[in-house]
Amino acid sequence: MKKARGILGSQPNRIYNFVDKDPVIDVWRTAFIDSGYTLKEIEERGGAKVSTNRRQFDGPTRRTLFDTLMTNMRAAGGDVQFLLPSGKLMKIPKVPKAPKSSKAKAGDKNHVSSSNKETTGS
Repeated sequence: MKKARGILGSQPNRIYNFVDKDPVIDVWRTAFIDSGYTLKEIEERGGAKVSTNRRQFDGPTRRTLFDTLMTNMRAAGGDVQFLLPSGKLMKIPKVPKAPKSSKAKAGDKNHVSSSNKETTGS
């Protein structure tokens, strides 16, 4: 008999089990309703697409990705925290946005202008 692998041992669902959908989807739904925003407004504020959220709420999606949860929660004006075993709350740090740069300089190795592109044909 093959020995079970993983951090939860031979019964991975014994500790954490859900029947229909991951409970974090219900947490996200509650945050969404409390925010007062529409799904379209959540998308415009940087959250997941409307279709993604509809699939989570009423469709076949059983689990959401963590980055989807984070972007949705922050777009709704909320955040995600973890309660550490020490009792301390830990927030996920926000990723700073990349600075907007002006147009690339002519000598920039990473810049490809239309005049530098290779052409194919005769």
